[in-house]
Amino acid sequence: MTKDERDDIVWLCEKLRSTEYYEVTTADMQRLHALMGGIAADGTITVDELSGLSDWLSDHEHLKTCWPYDEVDSIVTAVLADKHIDEKEHGLLLTFFSEFVSTQNNHVISQLTEPSEVTLQGLFAVCPEINFESSVFCFTGASSKRTRKELNDIVVNLGGKVINSITSSLNYLVIGSEGNPCWAYACYGRKVEAAVNLRRQGSRLLIVHENDFNDAVADKGG
Repeated sequence: MTKDERDDIVWLCEKLRSTEYYEVTTADMQRLHALMGGIAADGTITVDELSGLSDWLSDHEHLKTCWPYDEVDSIVTAVLADKHIDEKEHGLLLTFFSEFVSTQNNHVISQLTEPSEVTLQGLFAVCPEINFESSVFCFTGASSKRTRKELNDIVVNLGGKVINSITSSLNYLVIGSEGNPCWAYACYGRKVEAAVNLRRQGSRLLIVHENDFNDAVADKGG
């Protein structure tokens, strides 16, 4: 390369690293999309690539509640638990990450993610911060510990509100640990699907497991 070519590349890289054009969250979300696209572009995802992504996610926790940070964090954490990527996990990762591959030709992924291909486990926020005061909750699936009325009463007693449908005002969708019969088939339930679609549109609502909800209640002395 000539000196001018090198200078041009350095200038471009510095612009891409800056927040001159976008605020920090937007710029970092674009970087996350680029990272996932780069990892999936050759059709192979390695443990080293996932570990590097995991480190990046840990350094950018200000993106929590932003789609797709929580979904990526959940999937990566679950897959790296045994430091091995099996065939099923590899397929799930490729399916999800391929949504962020913009270049389409014979050498890269071109199949976009369908909601039915992402497992429920990959939708839970990891170690979510759950605040009850003035927050809006919705429950789906069966709880292994409490009735729906007991869950509703807990939220109300801690200063929150419970609704029965997925709306833009929702802060937390709590998934019962007993699951839902729908999740065994080609979807993961009407409420979960609606919540995922809202997150894709920019909603900051969190999809949390009942166990995390129970931990938050215990922290409040409930």
